[in-house]
Amino acid sequence: QAQTEAAKKKQNAEAGSASQTEAADTTTVDGIMKLYSTDIARHEKALEKDKNSLVELLQCGKTYMEAGGKAASVAKTDDDAKKVVTLFDQAKGYFDRYLALQDAVTVRVDRALCDLYEGNIENGITALKKLTDAAPQDAGSEYGYAYMYLGIAYQAKGDTNSAKAAYQQAQKLDPNDEFGARSMAVTRLAQLTAAEKQQSTTTDSSSATGNNSSRVDNLLSDLNK
Repeated sequence: QAQTEAAKKKQNAEAGSASQTEAADTTTVDGIMKLYSTDIARHEKALEKDKNSLVELLQCGKTYMEAGGKAASVAKTDDDAKKVVTLFDQAKGYFDRYLALQDAVTVRVDRALCDLYEGNIENGITALKKLTDAAPQDAGSEYGYAYMYLGIAYQAKGDTNSAKAAYQQAQKLDPNDEFGARSMAVTRLAQLTAAEKQQSTTTDSSSATGNNSSRVDNLLSDLNK
């Protein structure tokens, strides 16, 4: 009977989440916040029972970050922008709590990603470069993950040479594509090479006009498909 009740609760929760997803307007910041509110509430409730749960701290951070990334892509007003900042601040807060308990390269990368999604390219580069510069001689594939996003940050900045160098390191450090860094690096390097051939007399496409947030969002978009 206990198992039946638990199954019913889970089913009701999933039904409620599905219903909320259908009702949410994903073309507005408020709609996206509504879309993610159920997952956020579930993870935060779990943290009330165990405030040091690494799993829930990570999930809270990632969920807020994902919500912030999608919200940033549809933000139109100053009020929208403030809500986006709040989402990323929440994400960084949970990542910081995680890191205070246990250091992890991938979580540091995710925290830096919040800066990139917000359009704070220099902050993102600083955090990622600090991380990659400290990579040990036997650096694992998680550092390939870091180099991949460092490459994206440099590409968004318009620093093609640095982007290439970072992508090459990503390819080298994640040879089995554990984090998708190798395949993404191969794709990015091919795109940069093609762009250079096609636009040898014009501005590199990675430094096209537009604000930092939109440029980063364009570069990150195919990672989230």
